[in-house]
Amino acid sequence: MASGTLYSKYFEGLFVRCSMKRKQAAIPRHHIIEGARAGIFIRGIAEIHTLHLHAITEPHRDNHFLLFVMDEGYVDMLIDFKRHQLQAPSISLIWPGQVHSLVEYRNAGGYTISFDAPLMPVPLQRALQQAIAHKPVFSISPGLHQQLMQLCCILHQLNNDNQGIFTVPARHSILQSILTLLANEATVPDPCNRPADTRSVVIEQDFRELLHTRFKEWKKPAEYAGALAISTSHLNDMVHQVSGFSVSHHIQQVVMLEAKRLLYHTPLSVKEISNELGYDDHGYFSRLFKKVTGCTPLGFRQQYR
Repeated sequence: MASGTLYSKYFEGLFVRCSMKRKQAAIPRHHIIEGARAGIFIRGIAEIHTLHLHAITEPHRDNHFLLFVMDEGYVDMLIDFKRHQLQAPSISLIWPGQVHSLVEYRNAGGYTISFDAPLMPVPLQRALQQAIAHKPVFSISPGLHQQLMQLCCILHQLNNDNQGIFTVPARHSILQSILTLLANEATVPDPCNRPADTRSVVIEQDFRELLHTRFKEWKKPAEYAGALAISTSHLNDMVHQVSGFSVSHHIQQVVMLEAKRLLYHTPLSVKEISNELGYDDHGYFSRLFKKVTGCTPLGFRQQYR
């Protein structure tokens, strides 16, 4: 496979952007690449530098999932403030909305698959979200690695095949096979073999889905409980039972993660970020940020820049 080394201008770019006197800024958000067939675009990792993509070495979000399946070599990525190194056999699943950038790759082999969010079936999304959403790099067994590489190879071949009325469902089926195998390996069975409380899991996942779409407008547990047609206490009990944390904790964590992204990747003022996240009182926002993260918003910006 082709090999190459790509060194990011990432940190240099941060300082350049910090010096710009713009009042409005946003982290770039990209759609799936033009030429994606049936909502899927697969390419060899070594092909990245030959494609006319957006600035992948600059912090950005995608509106789609991005899956790396490593076969050889090394990839270094920054995902939500943390450096992650991918080496075979491993995978990385980047979720829509996560801020990421490519720092470096060396002699990298394997595949990247971009795919539209609706192609991730809800049961698989919930299983993967529960298992690996907070650890973007996931080591896999040699057996699974071999299976994934075989499926990726077939999907790559089908990517250029426009013939046949069943080519599109074939692509979708292979993608779902890849995701199903990942979910199967990532999901840890209960050692006590206790049956899961399906109702509590469904409520917790429904809450998380609402949270990621409404966190800028809704800050109170009662607002989520109302949308789910249950009482606030029942929602809190179900969420705590599944995750070990309260509804308020999850709301604060999601809001503060987005605040960190904006502090780190944009020149917006604390007041502008506070308004962007739905807080009219930026003094309250600053106090909440310090309570949750242990430092002030400006302290965080200075520390990480």
